[in-house]
Amino acid sequence: MRPRNDLLLLVLATALPLLAFAVLASALLVWQEQENYVTAVKDRNRAFMSAVDAQLKGTIGALEALGASGALHDGDLARFHAASQDVLAAHPGWLNLVVFNAEGRQVLNALAPWGDPLHRPALESRSLRKAVQTHSPTVGNVMYGDGVFTSRPGIAVRVPIVREGKLVYVLSAIVKPESFQPLIEQQQLPAGWTSGLVDGEGQFIARVPAKPVGSPAGADYLAASRAASEGWYRGTTVEGLDTYTAHVRSDFSGWSVGFSIPAELVQRGPRRAGWLMGVGVALSLALAAAIALRVGRRLVPAQGAS
Repeated sequence: MRPRNDLLLLVLATALPLLAFAVLASALLVWQEQENYVTAVKDRNRAFMSAVDAQLKGTIGALEALGASGALHDGDLARFHAASQDVLAAHPGWLNLVVFNAEGRQVLNALAPWGDPLHRPALESRSLRKAVQTHSPTVGNVMYGDGVFTSRPGIAVRVPIVREGKLVYVLSAIVKPESFQPLIEQQQLPAGWTSGLVDGEGQFIARVPAKPVGSPAGADYLAASRAASEGWYRGTTVEGLDTYTAHVRSDFSGWSVGFSIPAELVQRGPRRAGWLMGVGVALSLALAAAIALRVGRRLVPAQGAS
């Protein structure tokens, strides 16, 4: 029996390193496939955020063109107010057009009749202060109407009007959040997948499946997106679904987008590969042992006869 055992050990000693190498190579391939999957999702997020930034920059460009108008240049706010009605009609994605002076006081509101007193402060003051201080365009977060002119949620996009180095006005377009919904719907997500555009305060601007504008994003998403400008994590959605999520934050707007995939779908590939590797190793070892035993049976009688 000793030769048979020795032969079995020899076969196993030869097969095990090869099997170990095959397992390692397979594991590396699975890992690489997973990395490629994550990279593809992140690339999709970046492309979506680039589209959002492009839409915001388009609004800024339109405001800059308005800022160069003769009425605003001459300080004729009455004439600019009359023209603002046509401006809103030409931009269906805008809810309102507001002008602030250098002190941050509202001096024109397209939804208010000209001549009405405008003593209301900016509803979203952070972006206004930043525009005043930096003399650069800014993008705000979801805010809500004052209940007088409108009660709908909106987002302020602000452009400072500077002449000879001095701030004169801050021109603000109040953008409808739903104007970003088509961008996210164009992703055509499979059933069970989710994606959401979130402002700097962690509020939904647009989402698939839909959630009310201004409602808070999930706690796991907020923690991850605030910890890093881009990443991949496992957590739960606002519905409590177990998902893997890629997220990226825009340096331009401070907004972020998340793309969530059910954890079961993400793990299915590696799990299947793991089962295949395990079955392959078991079958290979069984085949090697069977060959060794068969050869051993032939050797033992031959040695006994000698």
